[in-house]
Amino acid sequence: INGPERKKYLRFDLRLLKEETEKKEDEGSTPLAKKYYKMAKTAFQNKDYKAAKVNLQLALKWEPNNQTFQEKLKEVEYILARRYGL
Repeated sequence: INGPERKKYLRFDLRLLKEETEKKEDEGSTPLAKKYYKMAKTAFQNKDYKAAKVNLQLALKWEPNNQTFQEKLKEVEYILARRYGL
């Protein structure tokens, strides 16, 4: 009751519920999609946006309806377009 996640268990908080849902979706559901998404996140953190784009495209081959993958791909494409005109 007095632990660090006290609010999570004592009250309904839509924001926390949404965060948990997004975290689960971030990883994908198939092993290969998870692998490529993880590689894309690493590339994104390293500012290697071209590699991030390729890995997100591969993740989407396995999970074409994954909203998180689609949104991240749009974000990466926007960055690439601004930087390199791609």
